[in-house]
Amino acid sequence: MGNIALFGGTFNPIHNEHLRLIRHLDGLSFIERVLVMPTRIPPHKTSDYLAEDLDRFNMCKIATENLSKVTVSDFEIKREGKSYTFYTVSALKQEYKNDEIFVVCGGDMAITLDSWYKFDELKELCTFLVVDRPGTDKAKLERYLEGLKVKGAKVEYTVCDTKDVSSTMIRNGGLNPSFVPKKVLDYIKEKGLYGV
Repeated sequence: MGNIALFGGTFNPIHNEHLRLIRHLDGLSFIERVLVMPTRIPPHKTSDYLAEDLDRFNMCKIATENLSKVTVSDFEIKREGKSYTFYTVSALKQEYKNDEIFVVCGGDMAITLDSWYKFDELKELCTFLVVDRPGTDKAKLERYLEGLKVKGAKVEYTVCDTKDVSSTMIRNGGLNPSFVPKKVLDYIKEKGLYGV
């Protein structure tokens, strides 16, 4: 039996703060495998510009190529419809029957967990691995997570020192090596993504 961390996101593009968190997950002793999973259609937000699925997948592969525990999965970008975590975790449990799935979410997203699609069923299938992020109200988050535990959710908490950077900000002027891995930046330029 192993523990799998599922880190999903638009990765539009993947950037250095994503990578900092992925390296943190890669270094957790209780995690045997990290699945980085670009979403096809994120259920909770819209984007001013969403790069093609294959390009976002390729950028994730390039950024994580030297991390031994990391696998980039195309599961969600192959699915039709919105990328609801419940359906993804249900499918993963079929494939990894004896493994525990840890759904990674930042503190900002964690305080909405019980409003996620089919939350009551989802909490029976996985553990939520909540990552402290800049700007998170820790006291509020801790109270919320305790409430989730009372409702029967399994919750783990980890602290990763990341900066408050978003893909939107990067698309709007942060496409440089300070924010994006050089090999990813080279790919963006080669493909002419984000108006570069």
